[in-house]
Amino acid sequence: MDESVLLEHHRAALEEFIIIAEERELAQGDEEGGRDGDGARGERESARSTPSPCALPIAALEPPELALGPPAAGSAPAAGAQLSLRALISQRAAVAEHRLCVTASVMLYWVAVSLVPVWNKRVMHATRFPYPIATAMIQLGTVASVLFLSSIVQHYWLDSLLAGSLFGRRWGSRPLRADSLGAHMHGAAGSAAPLLPSSPGGASRHTSLASVPSAAELHYYRETAALAEERSARRSATANYANVGSHGHARAGALPPALAGAHAGAGGGAGAAGSAPPSDAGCPSWVLGPHLCYKLREVAPIGFFFGLKYSLTNLGLMLLPTSTHLLLQGTDILWTVAAALLINRERIGRLELWACTLCSAASTLLSLRVGATLTAPLLPLAVNLASPMLLGLCISTLRLATVELMRTDGPLNGTMSHGELTCFKLILSSLTAALGAMLLEGIFAQSLQALRAHPAAAHAPAAPPFMPGALGVTPAAHGGPGAGAAAHALARPWWTALAELDRSELAGLFGGSALVLIFQVNITWLTHLTSAVTVGLVGGVKIAPQWAFALLFEHKLDVSASNLLGVFLMVVAGTLFTYGRAQRAPRIRAQHAMAGVLGTAGLGGVLGERRGSRDGASAERATGGPPLASSVKKGAT
Repeated sequence: MDESVLLEHHRAALEEFIIIAEERELAQGDEEGGRDGDGARGERESARSTPSPCALPIAALEPPELALGPPAAGSAPAAGAQLSLRALISQRAAVAEHRLCVTASVMLYWVAVSLVPVWNKRVMHATRFPYPIATAMIQLGTVASVLFLSSIVQHYWLDSLLAGSLFGRRWGSRPLRADSLGAHMHGAAGSAAPLLPSSPGGASRHTSLASVPSAAELHYYRETAALAEERSARRSATANYANVGSHGHARAGALPPALAGAHAGAGGGAGAAGSAPPSDAGCPSWVLGPHLCYKLREVAPIGFFFGLKYSLTNLGLMLLPTSTHLLLQGTDILWTVAAALLINRERIGRLELWACTLCSAASTLLSLRVGATLTAPLLPLAVNLASPMLLGLCISTLRLATVELMRTDGPLNGTMSHGELTCFKLILSSLTAALGAMLLEGIFAQSLQALRAHPAAAHAPAAPPFMPGALGVTPAAHGGPGAGAAAHALARPWWTALAELDRSELAGLFGGSALVLIFQVNITWLTHLTSAVTVGLVGGVKIAPQWAFALLFEHKLDVSASNLLGVFLMVVAGTLFTYGRAQRAPRIRAQHAMAGVLGTAGLGGVLGERRGSRDGASAERATGGPPLASSVKKGAT
């Protein structure tokens, strides 16, 4: 669709929302004041000539590249045009920087997610340590310890060291993330409140960037906010500004963070944003800082799901060849999209739905191939297909946690870094994996001995010529004379086998923690920059680089017709998903901007009420107004 046509469509839709808002607002005023019909009509005419506080500029609906400038002539100061131009240039630079960060994060994600399974496959086929769950526990615990120590060093030494440096002035001490892209608006607006709104649950970072106002628009916001204080019909709404709710879902009557910050700068910030008065405003968040229970409560679901997922991933690597395991892991896009729909309330279009269908067909083909090559394929298939399901839950809960913990109006003031969030996540994940390792590979160590003797376990990769023993890979791991020793190792607890490893084997075991560190911090960063569905898309297309790395290090792939067709369908599904997402991107940005407009006037249920009245439903059903995210989900799509 042409961009001009799309903009006209958005403008017409916003005008309809404003008309509905004014009609409802004046109707409430008539009921409260007991005015007669003639007086109501006269006040309605005068009110229509007065700028409505919910009549926000149309530029709030546009992406940064298509911003239309200040809304009303004369409402901005004399230097408003110059300020708006400078803000627009800075805003475009921020968008370009955001895209560069996303691109770098995606590339890093593909490299890390391709190397981790290849490395761990070799580690687990070592002669004396074939313990997949204990391997997950050791690597996750090592990464958590490194991040824990780095947070302490950063808090006591690094922050003060970089405070006066050029790096510190450019990025700020913390947090080094996309929320700092809107910091250029602070000086131009003269407001100390953060102007970049926190992303709603399921919204992409483009949505937040599209809502950054210019200096002229901030002046307009202040004027309309001051006017709203004087209008009797808005007394109840303006007296109690609702904050953005848990997990980023805005409640009915909530002001957007940009408008709330501008209103506070104008002297009306009695109800400024913030679910609780932020304590320790001058102290950035760190692992032993305040609100520890709050952090653990938000991170607990992610830690549990990631620990369980990583343990099952390593177990699946032990049961199947690397190439087949990677193919089955490529089905995670389906489960990530499903979890994003149910948990994050993200929406997908028709093309994206077809992409998920193709992904399901690809997973069916790969499962049939596994069933044809193994004598007892049920357990390997169940383990390798359960891991992608858990990944969908991991990404969706991670998205919720990043939105909640990194809110600039939250208890942490937006100072929580990606490394700190990853540290809490991996501490809980390592504890989850430790529980499984103690039970299955410690107290009941013989329970996995039958799995290790499975025919699929005989598919061990050949040792690379350039690393003959660095990873502990010996001929015994490939069914040679020492193959019985590997089976005998599982009869002992994992801590006994760990104590007997030599330096080269320990280097291979703990060396994989570096790849896990890169992957875990990067996936937190990518989830915060984008959305759960986007991370699922990136994960669905990762099969191509993963196969390339598997071919590079193992020199052997299962290139049967069903596997090749499955790979082709997954690549097509990822491409189709990307195209459909790109087509819907302007509409998604406009919808979330409209959600901010409706939330400004407390009109979360207006659109659903209008649609319900067309169907003959009673308008009283939406009087209270459902949560804003629900109303936009039902009506604005």
